[in-house]
Amino acid sequence: NNNELLHTFNSQALTNTVRAYALTDHYYPELFDAISEVILLQKNSLNDFTLQNLVNILWSYAKLNHTTSPILFDAISQNILQRLTSTDDDSVDTSFITQNIIRILWSHTTMEYSSPQLFDRLAELTIPI
Repeated sequence: NNNELLHTFNSQALTNTVRAYALTDHYYPELFDAISEVILLQKNSLNDFTLQNLVNILWSYAKLNHTTSPILFDAISQNILQRLTSTDDDSVDTSFITQNIIRILWSHTTMEYSSPQLFDRLAELTIPI
């Protein structure tokens, strides 16, 4: 199996790989498809990724306009929403919000992907309600 080596990558290695390709504007769609498959093979593995890693994956896929992985995009968005809603507003890491809110919104806009619940939660964390 060509994905055998990828299956040995941990969450950080998978994140670093897609981010490196995105930062260098080197688009290799087969690699991005394979990484999507590896991540989605075990849904619970998304919990092994830090929030920062999940945002970096969204950004990387959006930056290279890799539109053939909507299931991964959806799974990551739902995972981020779940984490942000299971935490009260005061315990959310402020550096996460300030550094990544724009990346999340930009990634969704670029991919023309709507996640109203995630957007609402980000707004709640951004402004006092």
